[in-house]
Order: sequence, then structure tokens, then C-alpha cells
Amino acid sequence: MEIRINLRGTMNSLNIGESMEVERKPLNPLGFAPDYVRSLATKVGDNEGKSFTVSAKKGERTITVTRIS
Repeated sequence: MEIRINLRGTMNSLNIGESMEVERKPLNPLGFAPDYVRSLATKVGDNEGKSFTVSAKKGERTITVTRIS
């Protein structure tokens, strides 16, 4: 049985320059939609004073989140 990650907590724990990859929905039922990941990156950034970039290229199976500050 696969476990879905705590996206907010994992994103919040990234150090500057670190990246994480998450599976994309609907390719993986436990994955995340790109718009949700972007929205959450904005919320975490606003609440914690951090900045992130989110890369969700069409046709790719993963979404990459990178902390930039």
C-alpha cells in the first residue's frame, strides 16, 4: 500500500536550492494536480516567507518544486 506524502510539510522543510518531485494526477491516483501544487507553494511561501518555483511540463509524469529563497 502506497502512502500519500504530506506535501505542505515536505515543501516547508526544503532548504534554499533543494527540490522535490511529486507524482502527477491522473497518472498516479496518489499524485497531485499541478494547480494544487502551485497554489500550495504560494500559500506556504506567503505564510513562511519562502519562495518556490513549480515546474509541471505537459506530458511529464512528475511535478518539480524548488525552493528559491
